[in-house]
Amino acid sequence: MKTIIVPTDFSSSATNAANFAAGLAASIDADLLLLNVISMPISTSEIPIPQPVLEEMVNAANTDLDELIAKLNTRTKNKITISKEIVLGTVEYKIKEKCEEKKPFAVVMGMTQGHKPERYLFGSNSLAVARHIHYPVLIIPEHVAFRGIGMVGIACDLHQVTETFPFDKVKELLDAFSPDLHIIHVSEKDSTTDMGETLSVQNHLSKYKPQFHFLHQKNIATGIDEYAKKLGLDILIIIPKHHGILDILNEKYSKKIIAEAEVPVLSVS
Repeated sequence: MKTIIVPTDFSSSATNAANFAAGLAASIDADLLLLNVISMPISTSEIPIPQPVLEEMVNAANTDLDELIAKLNTRTKNKITISKEIVLGTVEYKIKEKCEEKKPFAVVMGMTQGHKPERYLFGSNSLAVARHIHYPVLIIPEHVAFRGIGMVGIACDLHQVTETFPFDKVKELLDAFSPDLHIIHVSEKDSTTDMGETLSVQNHLSKYKPQFHFLHQKNIATGIDEYAKKLGLDILIIIPKHHGILDILNEKYSKKIIAEAEVPVLSVS
């Protein structure tokens, strides 16, 4: 059985992500695990949380999780199995630890647009998790609701595809979604496309009958974001790299493609 992990701090963006994840889980026959991380001091110089305060925090989290589960069960008409866990520690580390234990189909997290404080608290954790765990991380923009996964795009720089493209992971996701598939390549105006790399992607993903889109735009991140909206994608898959034109999880591109995206972004590494 597939498992989707949904970290939550009960903010509006996290709750929206949980709603999206519940719809997704129902559509692909997956279980849902709601994970609340109570942040603990990471330095011995910091003042520890008094035990009575900690117990109060755990009790409050339990109550909030139970209420969220009840709402999700109503939303999905009890079609999925939903469990909960409360852990103590740092958000990124505990999510990574839970992923190693559960080996999830995906981690689903929220992202607030604009400059709300919530964006910097939960949103920054979403970006950190997407960069550092080796499981698919689906980041849901605020106010985006689940409507099914019928259109999926993959942002691909068509460079060193054989060495860097995680075909097996991407195929597992596509098999679950059974979508129309679009490969989006955005390059700067004077760049050329390597047809050998294009054919490699075509051959590996031929089962899904991908449509290729070759765009020229000076701002690559903006080009991808705008074209994803134009196509009406339900999910945009990105392949983070440490080098090359599409290292889109670094500071330069993350604001455009993830933090300000209007389409759910699925990071697959």
